[in-house]
Amino acid sequence: MKMVKFLPLMIIFLLTTFITSGCWNYREINEMSIIAGAAVDYDIENDLFVLTAELIYPSASEREIRVLSEIVTDTGKNFFDAVRTMIRRSGVKLFWGHVKILVISENIANDEKRLLSVIDFLYRDAEIRNDINLIIAKDKNPREILETDIKVENITSFYLKDAFENEESISKYHAVPLWKFVDNLNSKGISPTLPAVTTIKQKDKIIGQILGSGVFKGGKMVGYIDGDETKSYMFIIGELKGGVLVVDKYIEDDFSRVTLEIIRNKTNVTPIYSDDKLIMNIEIEVSVIISEIQGQTNFMDEKYTKSLEDKAQKQLKNEVDSLIKKVQKDFQADIFGFGAIIESEMPNLWNEVKYNWPEYFKELETQTNVIINIKGSSLRSKPIKVGE
Repeated sequence: MKMVKFLPLMIIFLLTTFITSGCWNYREINEMSIIAGAAVDYDIENDLFVLTAELIYPSASEREIRVLSEIVTDTGKNFFDAVRTMIRRSGVKLFWGHVKILVISENIANDEKRLLSVIDFLYRDAEIRNDINLIIAKDKNPREILETDIKVENITSFYLKDAFENEESISKYHAVPLWKFVDNLNSKGISPTLPAVTTIKQKDKIIGQILGSGVFKGGKMVGYIDGDETKSYMFIIGELKGGVLVVDKYIEDDFSRVTLEIIRNKTNVTPIYSDDKLIMNIEIEVSVIISEIQGQTNFMDEKYTKSLEDKAQKQLKNEVDSLIKKVQKDFQADIFGFGAIIESEMPNLWNEVKYNWPEYFKELETQTNVIINIKGSSLRSKPIKVGE
């Protein structure tokens, strides 16, 4: 959130830079609009791409300088045509160099030709950074995501960008920059994912909520995994850096719900080929601390700590195995990158299976081993007991 504090100064600096610096594509600030974020949809009935942009501009008064935003929408025969056509709405050329996020509709994501048209423009355009975050608008018009009520410095796109930067605190969505999505699209041994966003109502406000992931096979989206499944996915690919595990545990007659905060995770995935059979071996080692205990059992007592570790290990193993089976059965899309690992470690075997990898992946056996180490607790070690 440090960026927010200095945002007005950053905007002033940015505008001054445009005015005072010289470069090959120099333009006056009053000749363009700065885009913070954008959304793209497809109008099936009229066969048109629908582009929505969140434009930002400074507003000065005697007491303060504020940054305001404006939502504009236009259409085109393809994404680039919509970008150029939008000039008539904004009155000036659009500057894409500071775009933080692009929200993509299901109508785009579910069609390979439309999706690749958008991605090709983003990756080809010299102004657009290749680390912008792509998001799928789940069951929503993508414009609705840019029109939600919760903003950072009056800008929805900055709120969504901040959410991605705080991913490790939640671990129920996985940020994917443009470059990584393109790399995975180009690879045979891995299928890409993108985070999903929807809107929810809290009291009298509509807010954007990033949760879960869209699963891609080839160049189109084939379904979703939810937030908890996304956490298991991040465990498997070794990119989970935080979050919590909630474990229900009975000790004799006492029921406890224990929250374990993840402080470190290490995952190793190794292909094992023996007797003409391939198995992917998944080793997950997690270090946690006890953050909360709902119950009376003191799980910092050594005799109870081990039983809690055992329960957490079984739970996480079941969640990981369940996700793998779901993805194999429902999507046949190797989002875990098993194929890429085989290509790296067993190239001869990969050459035999790569042309039919989706079918091979569907039947691939896995074995999962989970080790969870409880390293301690937060400030208080024993559960709170009410005096009688």
